[in-house]
Amino acid sequence: MKKATTKTESNQDAKSELENLEQALTHFARTFEASTERWEGTVYPFIKSIEASTKRWERMIYPSIIVIGILALSGFWLIFSLTKDIHSLTKRVDPEMGLNMHQISVNISHLALNIEEMKNEVSAMRTDVQLISEHMESIPRMQQNMVEMNQAMKAMTNHTGTMSIDMHQLNRHIGRPMSKVNDVMPW
Repeated sequence: MKKATTKTESNQDAKSELENLEQALTHFARTFEASTERWEGTVYPFIKSIEASTKRWERMIYPSIIVIGILALSGFWLIFSLTKDIHSLTKRVDPEMGLNMHQISVNISHLALNIEEMKNEVSAMRTDVQLISEHMESIPRMQQNMVEMNQAMKAMTNHTGTMSIDMHQLNRHIGRPMSKVNDVMPW
């Protein structure tokens, strides 16, 4: 009998577990339905408002894309025609512009070298000017010396003039008697 009671007990246990499982599944289904209804009540209006705003954006974005595309094509066309016009203009103005531009760049590099040389020369001139300005300080002394030399030259000229007059008188006083002596002398 013991076996029969264990079998019935185990059947009852299985039944009670099955009932518990059914209750849990029923409770889950009810709560799922309730949450689904709540979800439909809150999420669906949100989705519908997103769809409505998307339609509004589509009405603004598609024309904007078309306008931007037209502007890009017209910009490309303008740039293309401008470069073509500039190319034909350069060919008409100076067909040898490439060679001339090369010559200009060579001349500019020579000019840069000449400017560098001028900079060095100006630097040397600056040192020379400094030396001159240092020597300019001695000019007043030189001027004073020149004035003194000028006065000394005037005095020498006066004395030479006086000596010339004295020599003339000496020649006149001594020359006549000596000329008679010279006539007698054999040499």
